[in-house]
Amino acid sequence: MRNVMRQLMPAALLAAAVTMPVQADTLVAGLDTGDAYYTGGATEEEFSATNPDHSLGLTIAVDITPSASDVAVGGGGTENLVSLLETGGQFSGSGLYLVEGVPLFITKSNTNETQGPNTLPDTDGGNEGANLNSNIAMKHTVGALAAGSTYKIHVALDNTNQKLEFAVNGVTNYYDLTGIGSGWNWSGDDGITYLKIPAGASSRGGLNDLGGETDRDKVADYVGSATEGAIWNAIPNDFIVPLNPAAALYNSGDTSGDLNNSVSVANPAHTQGLTFNITFAPDAADLGSGDTVLLMEVGGTQNGTGLYLVDGVPVFISKQNGLLEDTPGSFDLGVSNDTSFTDNGDDNTIAIASGFGALDAGVEYVLAAQLDTQTGRLILRLRDGATGNTLVEAFNLTGQSPTGNWSGDDTVSVGFNHSSNTSSRGALNNNSLDPFFRDDVLNFTGVIEQATYWNLIPTPAALPGGLTLLATLAMRRRR
Repeated sequence: MRNVMRQLMPAALLAAAVTMPVQADTLVAGLDTGDAYYTGGATEEEFSATNPDHSLGLTIAVDITPSASDVAVGGGGTENLVSLLETGGQFSGSGLYLVEGVPLFITKSNTNETQGPNTLPDTDGGNEGANLNSNIAMKHTVGALAAGSTYKIHVALDNTNQKLEFAVNGVTNYYDLTGIGSGWNWSGDDGITYLKIPAGASSRGGLNDLGGETDRDKVADYVGSATEGAIWNAIPNDFIVPLNPAAALYNSGDTSGDLNNSVSVANPAHTQGLTFNITFAPDAADLGSGDTVLLMEVGGTQNGTGLYLVDGVPVFISKQNGLLEDTPGSFDLGVSNDTSFTDNGDDNTIAIASGFGALDAGVEYVLAAQLDTQTGRLILRLRDGATGNTLVEAFNLTGQSPTGNWSGDDTVSVGFNHSSNTSSRGALNNNSLDPFFRDDVLNFTGVIEQATYWNLIPTPAALPGGLTLLATLAMRRRR
């Protein structure tokens, strides 16, 4: 858990930082509730929806506080199955349930009540044997929920690209799926039931008549309280900058497929600036004290730019027209940022930490950085998947040249330090006492969903609302 506190920023940070207040909490980060085709509140209900476009995917979400009976353990063939929000039925449909208090998602397509999931997690939507056809199902690894505690739960099914994410209070499980595609009929008859079971057994989204824990006849109404529920014919938008991914120089996942070589990309026009956007969920190993971990970088140790985690804190670093031995000499995590390319005897390097503070393991974050080489301004954005809040910060840089070489050899690494050429590690150095020592930076061990790099910046490259300098910053720290 994190504690939100108001903390006076050190003078060296105040000199450069402009902050934007965080956004209000949302049910699912990256989706607007106003775009959902179903929304519910505190009251159970049934609803008939219009026919969705299955190729666009499904997101289903609830904000609940379960009662003791909702999370009770039955067992012995009398498993306690509770309906939260479902669509469709036993032939084609999907649903979010609690089974023995554990969040469960199940979906099936163009089959019947005699077909159910294989051993969970079942990520294969094909025919896996007798009574095991056309089903996907998984329980969240968080385990049983606690009665009286509040949980935001969502599942995003990208059936076209065979991906699924399942989040409970921001802690996200990721799955690669097989045997499904754009035509996966996740909505069936398009009926929707919220916080209760449909009257007809055949209209219980994704369930079956096989007697196990996902049997349609075991399901019960939800008893606890709820704030909201929603269904979208969409998956969350993980781009927090208004740029088209089709215009990117790199737009993919991590680069660990080739152990030796980084990915070569097109030579950019340095005067146009750069933007990074990366969606990731760190493991505990990525957040270690004294560790520097690679998120994404371009270029090398004389000319390059990257996003790293230092002690679990997101940090942007850029070296332009520099040398291997150049370090961001004014950078001291939690004390001061180095926002000048010309201090410390012309070190040609900047390093700036996000004011969000240290991240939490298992939570999905979206981090974006945009460097405007014309105005000498850096904007950092970080979206917290646990709350949907986004922190936006702007930093004025000293000595930024419009033609500064921030891309070096134009190779990209995402989450993985390739072995063939240690000089191809964006903005790092050869000082073993520096947090950006090229030989000590670690590979990322969590999940990287998407990383994108543009030779563009959003227009205008400024914070909305003409914000003035703030003397305090809402710092996010782990307890």
